[in-house]
Amino acid sequence: LGRVASRPVQASQDLPSFDKSAMDGYAVHAEDLGAGILEPFGECLIGQSQSLTLEPGKTIYVPTGAPVPEGTAAIVPVELAMAFDVAVVVVESSEGKHVIRRGEFLRVGQVVVDAGERIDLVKIALLASQRIDEIWVVRKPNVAFFATGDEISNAPGRFEVIDTITPVIQAWCNSLGLPLMAFGHLPDD
Repeated sequence: LGRVASRPVQASQDLPSFDKSAMDGYAVHAEDLGAGILEPFGECLIGQSQSLTLEPGKTIYVPTGAPVPEGTAAIVPVELAMAFDVAVVVVESSEGKHVIRRGEFLRVGQVVVDAGERIDLVKIALLASQRIDEIWVVRKPNVAFFATGDEISNAPGRFEVIDTITPVIQAWCNSLGLPLMAFGHLPDD
């Protein structure tokens, strides 16, 4: 976190790796995007591949994150449907609504992190989605700092200047996680 990538990292798999539901709801076919009554035809399960194919006039329950069946045009959220034993009443929907398509966030070969990019929490999540837990980063610089001048003092007398820059540089280096290798005071000559 906070480091800078020294080499680009490319996606090795699509994200997501399958078409999935963004909501708990009912899969609808393209021919059924208008409001209507559909026949319930099974359920998709999270973490399992789907062999179901959605046909016009039918619907399949799909929980959030589960793969959608072949032929799904949209997901109608459960909050916008009424389910009965023999029928599901759904509201009008539109193509692609509440369906996250394969590769919608990342495609194989797409750059996840580019060289020179700072690694933030979003980048860590994207790298994790690719099962990448280590990347090449730029080495942190070693910092050596000296306050200079005969007028600078840590215990100033009446006509000397308090050293205020050294604590600022120390704090700045600490906030960046940079090791401050040496510091002190050097006279003018």
